[in-house]
Amino acid sequence: MKYIKLLSLLVAVLFLGACSDDDVKKNSAADVTVSMGTASISPKESAGVVSLPIKVEGPTNGMVSLTVETREVGSNPAVENTHYYVTTKKINITGSEGYVELDMVDDDVINDPRTFEVTIVKVEHAKLNEAAKTTSVVIRDNDHEPYDRLQGNWRLTYKDYNGTVQRQRVTITGADDPSEYIYNKLLYIEGMLLEKSKAQLSFNFDTANNTCYVSFTNFMKYNWVTGFEHPDFSKPIDIKLGRLEGNQISQSPVEGVVQEDFKTIKFEEGVTIGALFTDPDDGQLRLIGAMSDIVLTKE
Repeated sequence: MKYIKLLSLLVAVLFLGACSDDDVKKNSAADVTVSMGTASISPKESAGVVSLPIKVEGPTNGMVSLTVETREVGSNPAVENTHYYVTTKKINITGSEGYVELDMVDDDVINDPRTFEVTIVKVEHAKLNEAAKTTSVVIRDNDHEPYDRLQGNWRLTYKDYNGTVQRQRVTITGADDPSEYIYNKLLYIEGMLLEKSKAQLSFNFDTANNTCYVSFTNFMKYNWVTGFEHPDFSKPIDIKLGRLEGNQISQSPVEGVVQEDFKTIKFEEGVTIGALFTDPDDGQLRLIGAMSDIVLTKE
């Protein structure tokens, strides 16, 4: 038995019926204050969506509302809707914490850090803590170092088990701090085939030839997906990756060459990577999906 058709992960979505703010109970408790949850943050421009915390202090009995604004600061200011976007500037909070969502723009341009501020300018149904109403944001460039340049959102193209070309969005992540052990050694590709998957990519930059490579490695040595709930089995299954060579499973790496502009990664043609799991009922190793002719394109 081969499970060659991937099953979609079921994502539980909490549906909120349409209603206006007037239908929600507003906080009337005294001594409730609102402030930014941190004085400063410093995300990379490849970080994607960053959640900037907001604190509500004091027991509430209803919703607190606030409005934020952004301001360009510093010698190299970040410009809203160019270097970052704000999902919404009107935030409603019913608990003790809320968030401003900032979507970083990865521009592939080498530049100095860009700075701006996020400030609470209006609070309803609570008081503003004037001493902590602003967060300073420093957007760090990720284009100086090859390792950093590869992190971010990518478009994955591959051929499935039947040879049909498939496309999906994935994210490459890695160490944020050069002092971390995996920095310049290991990256992760998340969301490949299955939503909660996380595959390892070894990283290598040849300074002598100015060439960069990433490789799928450590095949069959870690869980690519842990606890996948397959409808055919009573127990969740753990899925691993392996290089398929005929009817055999190989642990040889699958290498990808990073193109000079760092916007495309092409892996070895004709090589197949399989997603495999052990059948909890009979202990047999089975295939749930496969990929070949893998290409990643930077978004």
